[in-house]
Amino acid sequence: MTYPCFTFCRILGLFPYKINNSIFKASKPHYILSSTITSVLCVLNMMFTKSMIPTKINFKTIITVILNFCSIILICSFAIVTLVLSSPRMHLLQTIMEISSKLSPKSYQKLSRLIHIKDIFDSIYIIGLISTYLYRNRSDIFAVILSIYASQLILQMNMLYVNCVCVLKACFKEININLRHIQKFIVNNEQHVLTFYYYYEPRNSFLIIKFKALKKQHMIISNTVQILNTIFSG
Repeated sequence: MTYPCFTFCRILGLFPYKINNSIFKASKPHYILSSTITSVLCVLNMMFTKSMIPTKINFKTIITVILNFCSIILICSFAIVTLVLSSPRMHLLQTIMEISSKLSPKSYQKLSRLIHIKDIFDSIYIIGLISTYLYRNRSDIFAVILSIYASQLILQMNMLYVNCVCVLKACFKEININLRHIQKFIVNNEQHVLTFYYYYEPRNSFLIIKFKALKKQHMIISNTVQILNTIFSG
């Protein structure tokens, strides 16, 4: 469902996993690639700080340098935390994929189409926007590459979080729809339950089993929401 985001993350070195038959598995080569890209990004950003040191010191240049330093530190910290949380994020994505398999085909296709369009459009738009801005300000190619990578790094993680939220929201809606169907059946037949007790007893047992399954599914989704917020707020 979120394969465009997975693809962009893999290009950026943020997706050190492989997917076989909807099962996420850790990939050692991808982990090495992610670690290498993160290390190179931090080193290049530190090297880039030297070029930002002005020859003439005044209040304006000092403020600019401080802001740039803070931005670089945040980007490097974000990249390191993203790498460290790769394993918990993999288990989270596996859980969400299993939960999403319970969605109806119609809901799954509709949500998948929406996520694909959003991911592709946002990524292309951000790349074009930053490239145009840096070109007009005549920034060097080194600054352009670092800026595009940093922006994509933050964007893809944000989109991955949003995609997970959208999937979980759709799952909650699916549970609500099923509960409404159960409620509607009970209301429509409550006057006949006593008269046709033996006829409705098997069906009532089926409703109880279905209700318990929905309750269990709701608990799983709720726990997944907590894990999602813990990982992406870390």
